[in-house]
Amino acid sequence: MKTAYFFSLACIFLSSLNGLSKTEAPPFSQECIKKTICLDGHHLIAEIADTPELLEKGLMGRPYLDKDHGMLFVFKKPQILYFWMKNTLIPLSIGFFDESKQLTEILDMPLHESNHDRAPIFKSKHLSCYALEVPAGWFDDNKVYPGAKFSFHDQKNRLE
Repeated sequence: MKTAYFFSLACIFLSSLNGLSKTEAPPFSQECIKKTICLDGHHLIAEIADTPELLEKGLMGRPYLDKDHGMLFVFKKPQILYFWMKNTLIPLSIGFFDESKQLTEILDMPLHESNHDRAPIFKSKHLSCYALEVPAGWFDDNKVYPGAKFSFHDQKNRLE
């Protein structure tokens, strides 16, 4: 069974809000490094989630996300990725990227209505090293489609 790849991503969205209420949740995590990324000519400020703790928390509990902001999840090796919207307060779109930082697919992730039911799972179809969560509709609004590549705006601080 391929549950090994479900690893901490299943736990990512099962963890609690650590006591934060909707009004206390900061718009940006104080723990994340923020980098500007360029995706098909569009610049976004992305929080980098690259530790087990940051991957687990994701955008849980955020009351809003500015239109050109997002969270970039970084994984050490290509794998099928799983996300869900438990304890997420805003609708999101997610783009999955391969190891060359090329966008392979985009999914919309609507809000999950109940915290009592199991939230639907959003799974990448291809092996991915990166996932970018942005406000719902961002990819369509900016005409960014599979095949686009992202890069870090400040090349001195590139993730390898």
